[in-house]
Amino acid sequence: MLRKTIKLLPSEDHTLRELHRASRIPVDQWAQRPRFAARFVENWNGVTGRHDTLDEVRHYIISKRKQAKWFKFGDDFDKLRSPGEEDFTPSEWEALRAAYLEMNVGRDQYAADGDLRDKLADLFRANSGRYVSGERLYAAIMAQQKHKQNGWPPVGPNPPAGRGFGDIDQVA
Repeated sequence: MLRKTIKLLPSEDHTLRELHRASRIPVDQWAQRPRFAARFVENWNGVTGRHDTLDEVRHYIISKRKQAKWFKFGDDFDKLRSPGEEDFTPSEWEALRAAYLEMNVGRDQYAADGDLRDKLADLFRANSGRYVSGERLYAAIMAQQKHKQNGWPPVGPNPPAGRGFGDIDQVA
């Protein structure tokens, strides 16, 4: 299934940019701030009269950012502590890494697909015996990759045919 980005009128795009800039919270932190993300999308939908989901709004912003068509916060954003070694035991980090490698998809696909996050959570639970939400696991993967901790690969090592995508607007 290909995932297309939502279509916004220029005025809606402008409103989304203004709301996002005013929030001072980068889209990459939304997985770690689920209450904020839910309120943000609720506010977005209320202001615009739209009915977009969190995944759709996040995917739109990430797509624009990958095309260099979205603003950058620079240093003007609310810093957030990344999931660190204390959040998971060493064996849980290994279980997460194993689940991530088994799934073999890039992290941006998790941003746009709640089913992928759920599958990641199921694999993590099978590997570790502990339930952690897919949203939190996605946040931990992002933090590990962004801070280049523990040798995390940026994407699955060998995307199988049909799982990768060349265009952010087309998510498998």
